[in-house]
Amino acid sequence: MESHEAFTDVLTDADFSKYEAEVYLSVLELTDASAADIAEISTVPRSRVYDVLRDLETQGYLETYEADSLRARITDPSTVADELYEKSRRFAETAADIENMWEQPPLRQHNVRVFQNHTRTIDEARERLHDADTIVHLAVSPDELEQLQDTLATLRDRDVIVRIALHEGYREIDDPAELDIQYSAVASEVRFCSSVLPFLAMIDGDLTVFGVQSRHGNEYGMVIDDHIHSSILHWYFQIQLWEPWNTIYSSEETDETTYTSIREFIRDIESIRKTNEQVVVRVEGIETFSGEPVKITGTVDDIVYTDSGIADDQPFSQLFIQAAIVVSDDEDEYTIGGYGAILEDIRAVRITIRSIE
Repeated sequence: MESHEAFTDVLTDADFSKYEAEVYLSVLELTDASAADIAEISTVPRSRVYDVLRDLETQGYLETYEADSLRARITDPSTVADELYEKSRRFAETAADIENMWEQPPLRQHNVRVFQNHTRTIDEARERLHDADTIVHLAVSPDELEQLQDTLATLRDRDVIVRIALHEGYREIDDPAELDIQYSAVASEVRFCSSVLPFLAMIDGDLTVFGVQSRHGNEYGMVIDDHIHSSILHWYFQIQLWEPWNTIYSSEETDETTYTSIREFIRDIESIRKTNEQVVVRVEGIETFSGEPVKITGTVDDIVYTDSGIADDQPFSQLFIQAAIVVSDDEDEYTIGGYGAILEDIRAVRITIRSIE
């Protein structure tokens, strides 16, 4: 049997006051007790015993009666016992929930919001695009692009990279050059896909707005604030919406060769690396640990990619899943990853070839 003190501690944990716990346990031990008896074996002042007994009776834990003096007895201990069992069950469930929540990734990495109409999806995309800092990938129809053009123009003024996969939507377009769109004002590069695609806006490597709209009225959209899902959608964008299609506009902002896709960079310099020529690059990106912007200039020491094992006649950019480079400057060596990088030191936004020696 637990000590009187241990019983008191449990009851106080179960929302009894200290005096209530002591009086209840005194009556439980004595079976039938007067106020004087209770005061004698507890630390509760006799003047307070009467009030505490009435409070316990009001709560249904015991009953009082008059016999020369006020006395108390417990007719059914199950009232308290059942409450303790219920609290114990809730404590055990909460303890299990705490352990489960601790094992899960932070909620901020897995935030998905769903909408039931396409207008809301575009509105959400416009709002999220305002906060873009480095790079945006878009898959849009001409109508969707028109709704976002003012926001995109603002991003270009801030030197945010904007890559647009433009598709036909639900109209036939023979020549995308005939569209009334000033590409130079809204995009760094535009490629045209002769197909109908879902709406897609990927922002700064972590956040994605995705939307579906069909001719039959079936439409929905979602905002995905999740690193892993955004990386998977970027792979879909790069392989299905970007690589196979022709460029209809590309800004020529400098004379140097600048890449916004590490896979495209690897594809172009892989043959150079095999001839032992030295490639010097400037990397602008984000430190994956701190989230702070960073710029380094150094030599490409190594290229790391994992062969995916698909057919030999596929484009080189599809022949690897992991893609990273190792760059060293005068102070240190850095691993550089692309969109969605987690393990590397830096997630590259721009890679510019400075020299080949």
